Amino acid sequence: MTEIASKIRANFDRVLNTAVTIASALLAFAMLTVGIDVILRMFGWPIRWQIEINQILLFFMVMLPAAKLMREGKHVRMDLLPLRLKPNYQLLLGIFNAFLGVVICGIIFWYGVQTTWNHWRGGIYQPSFLNIPNATVLWIIPVAYLLLLIQCLRKIHQSITTLKSVPLSQR
Repeated sequence: MTEIASKIRANFDRVLNTAVTIASALLAFAMLTVGIDVILRMFGWPIRWQIEINQILLFFMVMLPAAKLMREGKHVRMDLLPLRLKPNYQLLLGIFNAFLGVVICGIIFWYGVQTTWNHWRGGIYQPSFLNIPNATVLWIIPVAYLLLLIQCLRKIHQSITTLKSVPLSQR
């Protein structure tokens, strides 16, 4: 791997780690606001915005760490069939699945960008207490799916490299 590719990979890993750190901070904030709200409700002073904000934060907490979980293999997956295959066939199936992931993530990324832009341009708001613009919530979808798409491409590259390293006599 070239030095430039190594730097790009390291920077992307930093982005994924930062996304997980942000998701963790959002979780801490959500726990804090819920706890404070429970206490304040006993005195008749609820935090009116906390439910709405925490619903949005929950969405962000799911989307932000998704690519890192995929990188580490900690995502939900069906492995009943792959575990019964020979290692080389497992790699080929992994390449096929990652290719499908690229296609699906690419579609969701594209439509996510279009939808977010249309909501921003149209000035569409959540009909709620805080009246938050939809685009301020929707932007995480194309960002998260772009990260997932890149991670699927990395998985394809990694699997092909591993497959090439196996001698033909052992395939």
